[in-house]
Amino acid sequence: MQSSRFFPTGLTLTLILIGLAGCAGRDLMMPNGLDKEYVPATTPELLLEKVAQAYADRDLECYADLLAEDFVFTFLPCDVNDLGLGSDHWGREDELISAARMFSGEPHVRDDGTVVPPILAIEVLEFRQDVPWEDAGDREHPGTMRAIYSMKVLFVREGASDLVVDGPCIFFASPVRNEDGQTVYRLRGWVDQTKVCS
Repeated sequence: MQSSRFFPTGLTLTLILIGLAGCAGRDLMMPNGLDKEYVPATTPELLLEKVAQAYADRDLECYADLLAEDFVFTFLPCDVNDLGLGSDHWGREDELISAARMFSGEPHVRDDGTVVPPILAIEVLEFRQDVPWEDAGDREHPGTMRAIYSMKVLFVREGASDLVVDGPCIFFASPVRNEDGQTVYRLRGWVDQTKVCS
């Protein structure tokens, strides 16, 4: 393994560097696998623990189960400008395409033909709640909660320097009824704040 390089940059830039942004490769969606023992996310705290574990395990099926159908990832404004992104956010489908590439352990070929090294491991070094969960005031989705977590995640890459994402993110969790009629939480939003835009 090569030595880690620390990038005090946003999550968006790291995803772009890894070659995850973009909508090509929709065949990378959910794999067909056996059902796993399922522990429902009955609190927002448990939901975020499960999100961190899904990243560490590179478990696409688990991660997909944690996202609300109308999940939105919001990029940093400076990343939108600096990277020429077409929007300041993407939805659940693009998030799962990005996660599939991250979790696959396979190299990714960009549209321009450049090969992005595979991610061999994802280590969640820190995932700490900084601001308690509070009502988000979302009239469209009553009961939605909001909290800020500090995260530090190491992406171990083959044949390239490791990447580290480090900084705060805002998370939104909404209660829904699962198939058993139990109230569980799903991740409705993730706002990247892992760097300060000038």
